[in-house]
Amino acid sequence: MFGIHTAAGLTEVQWERRYHRQPALIREYHQWELPRRATVQHLRANRVVMTSHKPPVVRGGGVVGGWKRVASGAEDDTLEALARAYEPHAGRVIFIFHHEPHDDAPQSGADYVAAYRRVANAMRARGVAVGYCGVPSRVTKADPFYPGDSWVDAECHDPYNWYQYQGSRSWRTPAQRLDPLVALAEKRGHPLILGEINSHPGDAEHSRKEWYAQLVEYAKTHPVLQGFCLYDTKHAHDWRATPDELQPFKDPYLLSTPLPIPCGPVQTPQKTPDGVDD
Repeated sequence: MFGIHTAAGLTEVQWERRYHRQPALIREYHQWELPRRATVQHLRANRVVMTSHKPPVVRGGGVVGGWKRVASGAEDDTLEALARAYEPHAGRVIFIFHHEPHDDAPQSGADYVAAYRRVANAMRARGVAVGYCGVPSRVTKADPFYPGDSWVDAECHDPYNWYQYQGSRSWRTPAQRLDPLVALAEKRGHPLILGEINSHPGDAEHSRKEWYAQLVEYAKTHPVLQGFCLYDTKHAHDWRATPDELQPFKDPYLLSTPLPIPCGPVQTPQKTPDGVDD
């Protein structure tokens, strides 16, 4: 499934009209709030929406305070309202609780996991799949934010070919960025549906259009990679591609109709011998 996130004054519908490509996936970002009208419209148009919701704001407590509040059950009313809002579209929603949580509180994995699991149970009770969006660099070592295999329906990491955006001269191919994520998803038994992906524009030595073509060919030979969202917008860096660069994504292998997203069961946390939920 080919997907996009776009901003900087260009809506997803305008993007489609300009580039003559209908994405099957739409990437959306929210605060601790009900889904916006545009999100619901995408779902009604039969898209898969990968939607992130950040935790509630707790004055003086930061994101960790928000995680603790969710884990305690204090936000259950809002959480239930969120689950009800997405329930009519179950099978076409991937709900991510706070994408890339490591960036905001790198030492508080246990607090995030406790909150994630409460969110996951509320969503799964309504048939809504949950995804985990960790930091790709964590795949080669223990990840204290990972909630556990049985609590995740899809791996939704955000790999980039940063190249000169990070002051590096290291151009990373799609295989170099995705091989560890594919191996991890296969090991855990989850589909890999990337929440964000893109490449530096390149230079005289490197071509972003060729990078996109390599990404499409990579997807064909790694079926665990079931979809990805092109982060085609201007944020800290300008990731927007040209129409010519986007041509590889017109390959018929990339579906414009969505695959169903399966949802796992509601879980009961079990205490391990050390007293920690497992």
